Amino acid sequence: MHLQSNKYILMVFEGQKSEPIIVNNLKQYFLNEQQNTIIYALYGNVIYDIYEKLNEDDFLDVVLVLKEFAQNRLELANISRDDVSEIYLFFDHDGHSHLADQEKLEKMLQY
Repeated sequence: MHLQSNKYILMVFEGQKSEPIIVNNLKQYFLNEQQNTIIYALYGNVIYDIYEKLNEDDFLDVVLVLKEFAQNRLELANISRDDVSEIYLFFDHDGHSHLADQEKLEKMLQY
């Protein structure tokens, strides 16, 4: 299956408990699926871990990291960074994590 460019909204979730509720509410109230298809990734780790991976390699982006490390990475196999028009990250703050750092969060927001 070939995916058309910039027609996908990628939602990235730390876990899977709240994911269906969030996706359904966003679809219903905020997003127009006639223009974009919503896909999601279940990362299964803290946001600081994504930051560390992106910081290690200037050529990586969120889509590439997810294609390698997301729990549902097989569902993302045919997605390229050019296919994705928007990316939304849904993570807890997790200030207790040994990787936690406010500066990292700010850099992720800028990214």
